[in-house]
Amino acid sequence: MEASSGRVSVGVDWTGRLLRDAGELVAQPRTVQLTNASGVQSSQNVTVQRIVSGDVHLSYLSIGAKFNIARTFLFRAGTLLSLTDNGLKAKPVPTVGIEYAF
Repeated sequence: MEASSGRVSVGVDWTGRLLRDAGELVAQPRTVQLTNASGVQSSQNVTVQRIVSGDVHLSYLSIGAKFNIARTFLFRAGTLLSLTDNGLKAKPVPTVGIEYAF
């Protein structure tokens, strides 16, 4: 979607992605039995990571604007946001650029 008012245009895009059978990394608490060199046994709670089969759903939002700074030059600024906590998740990714029309 894009809106324009002559010198400025604003755009918003939503992108969704489905990764079939990609699996998901989940934290799982476990209790581990330990024996030291003297033969003394103890237990300790640990968190292990394991992969659970299933689909991964990803969703992103891109927001940006273009500014007409001269007759043939545009200044562009925007950001990409991750809307889900699935998969690898980055902080908001800013972008800037200059476009030239000839």
